[in-house]
Amino acid sequence: MGFRPRKTAVQQVEQIDRWIATEERREIERRHGEQARPPAPDWLIEMGLDGRDPVYVHVGGCHMAGKRSRGVDRDQALRAVTEGVPACTHCRPDTELGLLDWRSPPGWKRGRTPDGALCNPGATELAAACVARPFG
Repeated sequence: MGFRPRKTAVQQVEQIDRWIATEERREIERRHGEQARPPAPDWLIEMGLDGRDPVYVHVGGCHMAGKRSRGVDRDQALRAVTEGVPACTHCRPDTELGLLDWRSPPGWKRGRTPDGALCNPGATELAAACVARPFG
């Protein structure tokens, strides 16, 4: 038996056709995955190494949000920032939430009073009663 260039060429073309079909299938699956993916959350809370204590609040899509982040709604993000969870300095969720200048006066502790009221920087009588409590 001798060399059969025509048969070899046909086999190579069939192999190329299979490769093209496989790549087209992958592209269709990739597009379907993008369309079926749920939308990114608007707000994220990044949790600490223990998985319980929040470390930062981020705007959804922030490049600094770590793998331990979970999506939350606007109210939860606002509550976390006002209760003392630091806002990311890159995406500035405090500004996006409307807390343009959320800073504590010296000596004021963020948190809640024993009866559950939020501590208010202007209420000096509450400042002494503030108890720092983790978000949760």
